[in-house]
Amino acid sequence: METQLAAIDEIEVRLKVARCKALNLRELAVAVGLGYTAMRELAKEQGFPILRGNVWHEDFVLWRRARMGLPTGSHTASHPHASTSDKFWKSKSSRG
Repeated sequence: METQLAAIDEIEVRLKVARCKALNLRELAVAVGLGYTAMRELAKEQGFPILRGNVWHEDFVLWRRARMGLPTGSHTASHPHASTSDKFWKSKSSRG
């Protein structure tokens, strides 16, 4: 992990994503598994969904899918990690 991301708590990032909260670029990099330098470069690309330094994970996923020519409608239902993420959070909440 890059030095700039060392202080980012991955659990807190996952909670923000699950709660549809805005992420800064460092948090988004952690959420999607990219380095901070790569994320900063992506943020310079046309149409990148940043608003006052923050990005919503869902907007990033839609933007990325559109750039790749993939369907963007109802992406969460077909997202390969959706069921894994749901299982992760359900197991965390059931532990009390």
